[in-house]
Amino acid sequence: MANYKKITSLSLLTLLSLATFSATQYSKVYAQDPESSSSVNIKTIDGQLAIADKEAEPLYKEMDSIQMSIEKIKASRFKPAEIAITTEIQQLENLNETLLEKFYQKIGNRIWNTKEEALNLISKTTLSPSEKELLKDYFNKDEVLQKKLKENDLLIDQETAQYNAKLAILTQQADKIYEKHGITKDILAAYYMQTGMEAD
Repeated sequence: MANYKKITSLSLLTLLSLATFSATQYSKVYAQDPESSSSVNIKTIDGQLAIADKEAEPLYKEMDSIQMSIEKIKASRFKPAEIAITTEIQQLENLNETLLEKFYQKIGNRIWNTKEEALNLISKTTLSPSEKELLKDYFNKDEVLQKKLKENDLLIDQETAQYNAKLAILTQQADKIYEKHGITKDILAAYYMQTGMEAD
């Protein structure tokens, strides 16, 4: 998570415009303002944002601390496995690069979404029997590695679920602070449009 000073400088749209939390990023849903406006008083909004940012500052600090804990867990317990698996995937692809390029030329614009579909395409090409076997072996091995990578990601989600739940609660609390000070999604969108600021 970015430092809270960066978050407050972007204010509500960045912090409060998304829908869900992941292991590295929190997000949220904003209530639509019934009185959408294409023009806002910049000085008024600046004042409201300053007050809301200041009030929400302790929440940002706590969010930063939680996110740091998540990153430490990922780095110490899951990143090594991720690097090892992705390296193995890349090495496998490099080893079969020439054969894969030949396969792509044979199938033209046809695509596949599953290993089974890829194997079916292989069987229909004019590649030699040995080339087909090598390709089948490649796709089988790649599937195993991709599965390991997904399992590693799932373990990260499970291990950090409690932290992300806390982030979600803090985000809801931050929502209420900005809403209390009259800062809604529509108002802030108009504010950024008028000031030319980017909300990313």
